[in-house]
Amino acid sequence: MSAVNGLTNVILTHSPRSCEPPCRILTKDDHFEFQLNPYTPLKLPFTIEPDDIISLNKGYYGSGKGPVWASGLSTIHFLVAPDFGGASGVRVRIFGSANAGRPTRVLLNGHLLGTMVASQESTEFVTQRTAFLPGENQLVIQVDHSAHEKGDSRILGFLFTKAQFKPVEQ
Repeated sequence: MSAVNGLTNVILTHSPRSCEPPCRILTKDDHFEFQLNPYTPLKLPFTIEPDDIISLNKGYYGSGKGPVWASGLSTIHFLVAPDFGGASGVRVRIFGSANAGRPTRVLLNGHLLGTMVASQESTEFVTQRTAFLPGENQLVIQVDHSAHEKGDSRILGFLFTKAQFKPVEQ
């Protein structure tokens, strides 16, 4: 079952933001605007933020404005266009912070890209274009030893800031 194919994203925003077709403004007033916007298939280069605008992010704690905490298993669902880029390789750079003693595995469509450890602001992985599927893709952040932080009831594993996808220069 697909998580984002055909799914429409309802966006509530405080300030006016761009809404080009197929986006539609459902209603607005002086302070708020509701937009109906389907998820768009992406082409290289692209960046996924924790705001759910171009991706459906499951298993994260936070408002989506700025870094969000990934739980033990968090998934970003996103669509890729069939012609998303001509490069044979793709650089995937994950920005965020792993906790000491909690290595973070990054998987793309079930294939391990690599591991992130504490003290790195970002980690870059290179993968083949064929690792991406036309249509829905899943980027998973998995922390086996996620835990509660002092005074926090959430199970925290990795502080996710964004993910960048760029073609490998030939």
